[in-house]
Amino acid sequence: MEPMEMSKPLLECENVVLTPHVAWYGDRFSERLRYQAAQAAARFFRGEELENVVNPEARKT
Repeated sequence: MEPMEMSKPLLECENVVLTPHVAWYGDRFSERLRYQAAQAAARFFRGEELENVVNPEARKT
């Protein structure tokens, strides 16, 4: 069920990474999705501010 309840024990695990699922998929969106993922990874590795961060305290600078 989404969104996940914030009281779920899974959210407290330090060795768990939660990612969004893809409930849709189509060829016309595939290229854009790959581009956006690559841009997000590049921002992360450059140390830039990330978009859509759910738990910013997890990122240690």
